[in-house]
Amino acid sequence: MEDTMTKTAKLVEKPDDTSRYNIAAEKNQDSSFVGQRRYFLKTFGCQMNEHDSEKLGAALLSDGMLPTDDIDQADVVILNTCCIRENADNKLYGHLGNLREKGLANPDFQVVVAGCLAQRDKEELLKRAPYVDVVLGTNNTSRIAELLKQARETETSVVEVLDYDQADDDDKAFLTTTQELWMKSKEKSEKRDEEISDPLASKMDFPTTDYLKKKHSAFLTIQAGCDNSCAFCIVPSVRGPEVSVPFGKLTEEARRLADFGVTEITLLGQNVNSYGRDTTVALRRINGVSHFPEMLRTAPEIDQMANDRDTRSFNSLDKSTNSTDYEIYMAGMNWVSASRRPRPLFADLLRAIGEIEQIKRIRFTSPHPKDLRPETIEAMAETPSVCEQLHLPLQSGSDSVLKAMRRGYSAKTYLERLQRARLAIDDLAVTTDLIVGFPGESEEDFLQTLELVAEVGFDSAYTFIFSPRKGTRAAQMEGQFIDEDVIADRFSRLSAVIERSALEKNLSRVGKIEEVLTEGISKKDDSYFTGRTRQGKLVHFRPGQTSESTANNSTAAKDLQLSVGDYLSVKITKAAPHHLFGEPI
Repeated sequence: MEDTMTKTAKLVEKPDDTSRYNIAAEKNQDSSFVGQRRYFLKTFGCQMNEHDSEKLGAALLSDGMLPTDDIDQADVVILNTCCIRENADNKLYGHLGNLREKGLANPDFQVVVAGCLAQRDKEELLKRAPYVDVVLGTNNTSRIAELLKQARETETSVVEVLDYDQADDDDKAFLTTTQELWMKSKEKSEKRDEEISDPLASKMDFPTTDYLKKKHSAFLTIQAGCDNSCAFCIVPSVRGPEVSVPFGKLTEEARRLADFGVTEITLLGQNVNSYGRDTTVALRRINGVSHFPEMLRTAPEIDQMANDRDTRSFNSLDKSTNSTDYEIYMAGMNWVSASRRPRPLFADLLRAIGEIEQIKRIRFTSPHPKDLRPETIEAMAETPSVCEQLHLPLQSGSDSVLKAMRRGYSAKTYLERLQRARLAIDDLAVTTDLIVGFPGESEEDFLQTLELVAEVGFDSAYTFIFSPRKGTRAAQMEGQFIDEDVIADRFSRLSAVIERSALEKNLSRVGKIEEVLTEGISKKDDSYFTGRTRQGKLVHFRPGQTSESTANNSTAAKDLQLSVGDYLSVKITKAAPHHLFGEPI
């Protein structure tokens, strides 16, 4: 880190109204809770997995367990896995090998493997790691406590991996807000809570591991699964078909998050642009509600909506009386009041969440270039809380490779849609995903990617070496696999172009005053705070450091009283490819 100041950054506590987020930490330090089991949860992969981990944590907390950051203190270790790339498999089994000795030393110790790799491998996982106690997939997260109990009582490994259509309604996409899982589990465990005399249980309004640590920022899953068929991607086989969460449920959850002090929401989905298309197609097809799941028709939000409109309970919905209310709940007022044609609802959702006063920042990931529609760009430009950040996965700049990948767009189409977004949204930061060495990629194909990447000038990019995944079309293209040395050379050349444009973009921020959301103390240098701009750029800044103190070459500065989640203005003073430095003003 820069200059000679070595003052340690300090975070101050939030006022009492946010103390509920620290309850689990207090319980970990309180000897009166020494008899309760503790769990350690490690997440691999994407933000969708991080959100699934929140749900796993919520289910375990409601069952009376406590989180711990110390794996040596854990009675249960949960590994929430990813299977997008081969090294994810290797990491998992490396971690499992390390846990084997811990299990041998403590017969009460349990290991859980959850997530996408568990969904894919099922019983095969136990052949490589027979000491795993529970294997559960992506469609039954709420069952984790019950499966742990079953494994303890039977003293055998338990495997429960369900396809989407086999899952309980509690675990399907339209009924999996973390708050609901908590409330449902809490009702089931009230008797147990009374038996352990837990005085804090009623205060744990939103008890998820990530929320305890990041109370200002939350994920909100808007859809599950994917209907695309990209040749390299295993997501459809482990996450299932695309299913959108009801519009009314999302807006209600966003308001609930805002009430808990959340000011930044990240909307999650495999293809967020297509959110709601399945819902509107279904509503048009059935012209009513009779074919929707019964649990949706009795959801508490609908009951309240019915009461507000002085209509009878939605427990007895039919086409003739309350179908409009139901359609509003499923697809939003804007769709119901307009043409009701089958279309995505993502732009409507951005605007609706943007109307929640406490939510200052809205982000989303990931959109698909083929579905980046004009109304989405307009909503981004016209909704102040939507951040000036667009992650738009390119994957390749070669039309022939894009066709082999089954991406559904050309390089020209990508550029046209990106240009439309940049013209509409001032100061837009653009990031992307790129794959190097896709089967059949020629040197000419790769040069086209380099040229397009240089032309666009991305703020940053996630670059990946092609990794064949069993069950995908690309894995069957063995005869066209690229030599590893060629891939390594191309990866290095692409990284150089990305680094250059990233530095150029960050240098353009020097001298500007940015709104920064404080995320905590730097892991690499505890004399710095870190935070992010609206563009998603990481900023390091020192407590008490100001433009005046820097000019005077002063090393004595007052502590900057900040809490995680605070917003402040920071003048950018220095740039690197992957982060910025600044001074609070």
